[in-house]
Amino acid sequence: MPSSPRRRTEKGFWGSEDAGGSETSLEVWLRQRGKALYDKDGKLGFGAGEAGEWLAFWDDMRKRKACRSGRRPGARPRQL
Repeated sequence: MPSSPRRRTEKGFWGSEDAGGSETSLEVWLRQRGKALYDKDGKLGFGAGEAGEWLAFWDDMRKRKACRSGRRPGARPRQL
């Protein structure tokens, strides 16, 4: 991630959508770190540390305006 991402390009594009509430994105992120969303028994395959890192990553992305908010006026927030 660049140290100073631009808010948008001249054409109005953001670096990323806000995928902080996406189960699919979390699964990919976990697999890149050798973990999984669920283990073979259907239980969580990651711990509080990984969850904290995921939340901190997206919090930082939002604060730096590196991602476009997934919320639209009047839309209900997505949940995992």
